[in-house]
Amino acid sequence: MPRTNKKACRGSGRLRGAVGGERLQDSSAWMRCRLAELEPWTRHLRGHEVGILLALIRQQPADGSAVALKHAQIAALIRMKKWASVKGVKRLRALGLLEVAVQGNAVAPNQYRVPNPLPPAPVAAQLPPAEGGAA
Repeated sequence: MPRTNKKACRGSGRLRGAVGGERLQDSSAWMRCRLAELEPWTRHLRGHEVGILLALIRQQPADGSAVALKHAQIAALIRMKKWASVKGVKRLRALGLLEVAVQGNAVAPNQYRVPNPLPPAPVAAQLPPAEGGAA
């Protein structure tokens, strides 16, 4: 078994959780259902956007109430830059995968809610028929 430097890892500031690289601790039926709804969207989203959505789904209570998070907190949950969090949240809001329940201000952060159920994923564009080819 490889040896690790426990003392160096202890104060590294790394967050634990499914998004951070460890297994998902919550195996409830509610969480499995939410993740199944997210699966069709994964091909239409960038990796950091999926991470943001997973982090918010995991933070959101089962009753569907909003969760207050700053962009810096979202970025820390999935180990990314704050500006990438801002852009990802903006795109998720445009797609309808994220709602702002309460608009924040300079002191209080926005309160976000992931809609339940998620809107249907867009259908993949049909490829035009190939012209020519072998007869």
